[in-house]
Order: sequence, then C-alpha cells, then structure tokens
Amino acid sequence: GFDDLTNDNQVIAFPNPTSDKVTIRSNNPLSNVTIQIVSPQGTLINKKNLSDFQETTLDFSNYSEGIYFVKVQQQNGYSKTLKITVK
Repeated sequence: GFDDLTNDNQVIAFPNPTSDKVTIRSNNPLSNVTIQIVSPQGTLINKKNLSDFQETTLDFSNYSEGIYFVKVQQQNGYSKTLKITVK
C-alpha cells in the first residue's frame, strides 16, 4: 500500500553544523509537507508549507548559536525531526 512507501523516506540536512543556510532533502518526492523550525525550548520559530517537496533551503544566518530542530511532517502522518547545530 501507499503507507508502506512513507517508511522508506530518508530526509537529510546539510551542511550541519551551519552558520548560514541548510538544505533539507528527501530521497522521495513528498506532497503536502510542513517544515517547522523549533528552538530547544520548543518554541516554533519558523514554518513553511510545501505542496511538493523534495528539496528546500532554510536560512539560519539570523539565528543565534545553538541547537534547533527541523520537523518535516507530511499530512498523512509521516514525520521526521532533524537536529541542526548553528555555529
């Protein structure tokens, strides 16, 4: 079934650590994706809704040093959280 395919998704972020931009890439095209940048305290900092996603760039250049979480969530429930270090 279609749901079996969602478990094969690999989402990566690079470069990590970063001081500028980070590319988020999926090995499979995903539809109806929300990408959230969350602080270590759990505060939502930024949110991006994409109807079609395989690669996008996030700008961390205005963020203070530290660890942030990027949550990639598909409407069907697939979700992946990546830890990004800003230097």
